[in-house]
Amino acid sequence: MKTKLEASVPSSDCSAAVQGVSHQLESCGYRPSTLGVYRWVWKKFLRFAAKEPFSRALAERFLQSQGLIAGALEGYGHDSRRPCLVAAMRALCRYVYGSPAPVKRPVTSPGRFSDRQLSDDLEATLGRYQRHCTVQRRLGAGTVYARITRIRKFLEFVSDRVGPHLEDLRADHVSDFITAQRRMAPGTAAGLICLLRSFLSFLWTSEIVSKDLSQSLPKVRVPEHAHIPLVWAREQVDRLLSAIDRNTAKGKRDYAILLLACKLGLRSKDIRTLVLENLRWPEARIEITQSKNGRALTLPLLEDVGDALIDYLCNGRPNSPSREVFLGIYAPFKPITTASTLGDIMKYYLRRAGIPIPKHHPVGLHSLRHTLATRMLESNIPLPTISEVLGHRSTESTRIYTKVDIAALRSAGLDPDAMIFKEVRHA
Repeated sequence: MKTKLEASVPSSDCSAAVQGVSHQLESCGYRPSTLGVYRWVWKKFLRFAAKEPFSRALAERFLQSQGLIAGALEGYGHDSRRPCLVAAMRALCRYVYGSPAPVKRPVTSPGRFSDRQLSDDLEATLGRYQRHCTVQRRLGAGTVYARITRIRKFLEFVSDRVGPHLEDLRADHVSDFITAQRRMAPGTAAGLICLLRSFLSFLWTSEIVSKDLSQSLPKVRVPEHAHIPLVWAREQVDRLLSAIDRNTAKGKRDYAILLLACKLGLRSKDIRTLVLENLRWPEARIEITQSKNGRALTLPLLEDVGDALIDYLCNGRPNSPSREVFLGIYAPFKPITTASTLGDIMKYYLRRAGIPIPKHHPVGLHSLRHTLATRMLESNIPLPTISEVLGHRSTESTRIYTKVDIAALRSAGLDPDAMIFKEVRHA
């Protein structure tokens, strides 16, 4: 049975549709590389379609013939393992059914933008929620960006059902969106539902919708110990640091990075955004503004950390006008901008040290931060003190470390007693 949308649009010759959408996307500013991939997909589609008139059902059957799940044309499910196929066929559907092609927007922040445009009303709602997260909730820029990206996907999904406004949003629309997120791990699903609950509550309190739909969201059971942090033993931390060749510029840089993570517990982004002005040499301390929560924090510049930084700055860091402390090792010596770079550094030295990398735990600099917290807990340091060390807003964020089996993790590569931290709050 044809949908209302299909019934209102005359059948179109597939070859003519492909030629038309190709010209349309080219005029909208799509990159030649993107168009090349799309045309490759459309060529396969034309062979599949033969002389059959174009329809959404035909496009769905083509995607299924390529190994994608039913409903992949929506582009919201996590089974869409080949996004170029979905994107190309969605563009073709938009052209045939008369929807305008989105003009490519310049990317001004990391991550990918969707190729769809929301109505002015939905964009305004999204902007209000962004201000709510930034001003009222005081969330960090990275957290706000991640939230807005996911909520944009939700609005794209429901706009096909409720139109350009949210007054008619119903619980079944939200349920359909959640159902479309296939193959989600329980923790990921719980995070998504928590985010949707926050957004729907915002819509209700802002009087954008007439019913509080947040109460209709299901609960996702996450196993009690699903998020036990990865903690390294003392011998492993020592072997990791010993595996670094500190005679090279790369080794000097990487040694300083790993020390900041395991001795001071700095987050990956705080290390990447560390600038020369943050190093207060006369006072022997580091002053930063945490990227996650925007709170100022002062850390002692421990002797070994300071020596490693001096060695890198004097003998390893290339000449550059950049104020960031850590730069790439190859010209043009730009600052490190992605967390994956630091994660790769961690994995490189784990392999070099012969330390097995667990398969079911994320392995990165954050695991060294976890190690610091756990060792302090082993030393019977009060939870509020550990919370201050890690820069957490409250001890609730720190309680995850109480899940770790202390008796099974008897060793430390850190000296908690040598670390005195002072949190400096914004005036």
